[in-house]
Amino acid sequence: MDERIWDKMLAVNTVSHIRGSLLALEHMRKDRGGRGGVIINIVSFAGLFPFFYCPAYCASKHAMIGFTRSWAISPEQPDHGVRWCCLCPQAADTELMVFREDRIYMKDAIIQRNEEKGLLPITQVVEAFMKLVLDPDNNGAILEVTRENGARYRKTTNGGP
Repeated sequence: MDERIWDKMLAVNTVSHIRGSLLALEHMRKDRGGRGGVIINIVSFAGLFPFFYCPAYCASKHAMIGFTRSWAISPEQPDHGVRWCCLCPQAADTELMVFREDRIYMKDAIIQRNEEKGLLPITQVVEAFMKLVLDPDNNGAILEVTRENGARYRKTTNGGP
């Protein structure tokens, strides 16, 4: 989450996730000898809404939702036997939430938001991840995780759950 080097952030948050997802698909797809499964892209709450203090980070996360959901609605998806899901937790209690002044716009605004909303405990994110793994009927799902509402599927449009 370093807005000064947005191109590197896009490479890490978007390009590497796309490469990893496609590599996983090649190994998992049933129509090519794999056993199927689920690809879960950890996106972030920032993939669901715009946030003025981290526009490039937000864009990288929005891109992953579009990528993941597009694969989920592929007409070949049933032959692949691979489900595609996004996990979108709000800010979690990790070292990533320690911000340097020069890395994001309006550092105080994001710190204030995190203080108001509270940081998610990692256990809550893990429980949500397992929910995505174990639910066999969630292809294309977006699971948001907040302290306030826990883990809940978001309603989507355009050919998905």
